[in-house]
Amino acid sequence: MKKVSVLIVEDDYVQADMLASIFKRFFSRYNKTNNVLSGTTDCATKLNDCLLIDFAIDSKEARTKINEGDYLLVTLDGALYGGDHGRNLLDSMNTQQLKKTMIVSGDTEFVIECRKKGMTCIEKPISISNFEKSLKIFLS
Repeated sequence: MKKVSVLIVEDDYVQADMLASIFKRFFSRYNKTNNVLSGTTDCATKLNDCLLIDFAIDSKEARTKINEGDYLLVTLDGALYGGDHGRNLLDSMNTQQLKKTMIVSGDTEFVIECRKKGMTCIEKPISISNFEKSLKIFLS
């Protein structure tokens, strides 16, 4: 069974925990026959054994984790810890890493900027059902 790794780049612990809960719920809904990641994983059978959720609070920590790990998905907030910003991370990412990145931010200007670049963006506050629909599209 292949592990699915998700990196949540978010400095607000409440938001990060909420996103982690949504991922757990989302991936637990799929099994081998109707999995959005068809052929990639069968997470519904042993969710805790195959879904790894990691966190970073700033672009430096996130950059290190992205370079060392193999994440299926990275969610990125705009405003980060210590006055840092998601733009700093985006500027250092390669094309493959950018394809795995979804913007989840309350920074409207950042969301608009990223949408213009063709990135998948969810503006906070998020709706769980809309977020799950976006995840399904993003991962298919």
